[in-house]
Amino acid sequence: MSSADQANRAEPFWLREHLVPHLDLPADLPVHFVDEKTVTATDLDARQNRFCLPNNGVLRNLRPILTAKQLQAANLRYEEDDDAPAADEQERIRKKKRKRRCVGGVGGLPVLVVDVSAGIVELEMSRGPATSVKGEGYMDFIADCSFTVGDVVQIWAFNPRFSPLCLVINKKPKQTLS
Repeated sequence: MSSADQANRAEPFWLREHLVPHLDLPADLPVHFVDEKTVTATDLDARQNRFCLPNNGVLRNLRPILTAKQLQAANLRYEEDDDAPAADEQERIRKKKRKRRCVGGVGGLPVLVVDVSAGIVELEMSRGPATSVKGEGYMDFIADCSFTVGDVVQIWAFNPRFSPLCLVINKKPKQTLS
């Protein structure tokens, strides 16, 4: 990785200075770069009501920091996972998820999603055709982020031991030509 790539992947300054102390977390908590993506029209569409995470980043960078229970809740387990539940257990879980959806729950892994402008909202992360974060309050949160189609954002994650997974979505400044 070039030094320019390294600089482009520096965690947001406010993450350690403001967010970590605000959440009363240890200053040395590991923070992981998940991926970078361009905001799409569907990320901002009220009918879609979800923010898609880049699949490569989820597979390579996010899955390794999740516990087995978190992988299960987010539907991110795969057959090759060492301690994946047996087939009959997976069917029981699927039925339970279907029942939960029918009651009105979104289903998924509870996550805190953070943006410097919008603050913090608790949503749920799950994999369907794509891995996404969604839930009540998503549209208000995304509107407060002031994202527009074409904005480039970086996604960072940290997984405190006794708190929900945190996903930080940080808008990169637009590059200007000199």
